[in-house]
Amino acid sequence: MIASMAAFAIALTPMSSATAILRPSAEDFSSMSLLAVVGTLGFVGRDLFSRAAPPTLTKEVLGFYGFTTMVIAGAFFLVFQLA
Repeated sequence: MIASMAAFAIALTPMSSATAILRPSAEDFSSMSLLAVVGTLGFVGRDLFSRAAPPTLTKEVLGFYGFTTMVIAGAFFLVFQLA
């Protein structure tokens, strides 16, 4: 019942709102939105590298490498934030 009501509500949504989402103007662009793309690439890289890692590496070692990478990335962003 609830799912059919949600589908009905979505069907009644005006197309003008979809056009606003699909066609943003250049004034609405924020360079901070690129962080979402970088984050997604990070998740993809993590998944690919964890599959390619040899079975001798434990989850603790992989976690340590991931944490170290985040610390380095945070220091990198901090330098550019202060500049």
